[in-house]
Amino acid sequence: MVYAVKQYGRWLRDNYADLEHKEVRWSYVLIIIILLTIIIYGFDDGNRIRRFINLYHDAVADQRSFTAQQLANESGYRSYSTFSAAFKQRMGQTVTAWMNSEANK
Repeated sequence: MVYAVKQYGRWLRDNYADLEHKEVRWSYVLIIIILLTIIIYGFDDGNRIRRFINLYHDAVADQRSFTAQQLANESGYRSYSTFSAAFKQRMGQTVTAWMNSEANK
């Protein structure tokens, strides 16, 4: 009986340690994925918004007709609502308000 309890204890310790190791490994993988997502999407918005601004100024200089949604798509955004939220967070005003203020300059 004592031998069986010791054997079970060893089995439990070995399997628990293995299970714990797997959980730690998956948590590291999850943390890395989250950090990469933040890095890719968190810092890239500035470049895409600058691209939108450059496209806007080029379109105004060439006197082309355009919509903000077209320029947002060209600057790399798939969704206009995502672009609008990122633009407002970055610039402090809505896209329409910014375009109106740029037109009045």
